[in-house]
Amino acid sequence: MNRLVQTDGLGSNILPVVNQLRTKLSAGNNEWSINYKNVWSEDGRKNVPDDDGIQEGPSDERSPFNYGNTWVGFIHTHPEGKFNIFSWLDIRALKLVHTDSNNDFNDEIFIMAVAPNNITYALRVNNIQTLIDKIDADMQNAKGSNDDEKRKNIMRGMAEKYTESNNLEQKFLELYGDYGISLYEATDANLSNWKRLELDENDNETVNETPCN
Repeated sequence: MNRLVQTDGLGSNILPVVNQLRTKLSAGNNEWSINYKNVWSEDGRKNVPDDDGIQEGPSDERSPFNYGNTWVGFIHTHPEGKFNIFSWLDIRALKLVHTDSNNDFNDEIFIMAVAPNNITYALRVNNIQTLIDKIDADMQNAKGSNDDEKRKNIMRGMAEKYTESNNLEQKFLELYGDYGISLYEATDANLSNWKRLELDENDNETVNETPCN
């Protein structure tokens, strides 16, 4: 996470972009996103924002993201009134970015969600095969006559469980903590410190926080 925030060397200097995205978090706004790609600089390989900049999504729950050989991740908004935490579609997007990216970039793949009140989450991959297997199983088991219907039904079920919960971080980890991914949250508005969030092994209702800095 540190390299994403650093302003020198191979750092990606994401804070100015995150601050721009924070201006688009009003209720009723669509999601907005920006993609990151890997390029070569004088210092070596570096992840930089897409030349197209920040793009508006089609709704308040969807935003565009790119995946392919050079793409390493994206940052997007979760507007006011929507769930702050990642959705199943976000996890599926992480899988797509990781599986289509160059293998040399595997340790750099990320997605990030920017929510109101300076809440910022990030997802990384721990085990890509586990993630692939889990997403594939969700699609196979979902109701629907085509992929679009299945994705909608998965999201509908997720939203019901999120709505019933008073702790979205705990609920996210309960639902998706075994998908081969790691969940992080920035501890300050400047993204200078992060913590990893995990369910307690002995208490499924408790979220443990491990500082990353």
